[in-house]
Amino acid sequence: MKIDPDCSVLPPSEMLAGFDGDDRERLSSFGRFIIFEAGQRLIREGHDQDRLYFPLVGTLNVVHEVADGFTPVGVINAGEWFGEINIFDAAVASATVIAKTECQVWYMSRAKLEAFLNEYPELGCQLILSVAEVLARRVRDVLGKLNATWELSA
Repeated sequence: MKIDPDCSVLPPSEMLAGFDGDDRERLSSFGRFIIFEAGQRLIREGHDQDRLYFPLVGTLNVVHEVADGFTPVGVINAGEWFGEINIFDAAVASATVIAKTECQVWYMSRAKLEAFLNEYPELGCQLILSVAEVLARRVRDVLGKLNATWELSA
């Protein structure tokens, strides 16, 4: 998929498997599409963050900021939710997210998510389950890395 500056509806994707075209149009209307240049920060560690993001095109780096630069944490590809931690736990961002390539991203604020859940509860439930699956997968990945570290130190 290529960047489309006129994009106004989320495309079909695995993360939105239960959403038909009308459903994706409804969801899209609660958020905003934006294009980020390579190197541009979307989220900054330690700063307020209340958005759920969905990249349509591009790749993003997740990093921790350290005194002499950045420590890589992970990579986010098109079609993967991010920012989900702060949707459920309003706090400052736990990491920095930087566009690795030019990216087109859709996002919605926590307030817009709540409005979507109130207006479309069934779709909202599907959306929350999709985001929860991402959270569960990421927790398992972290636990796997911790277990590997513990095994190496034992």
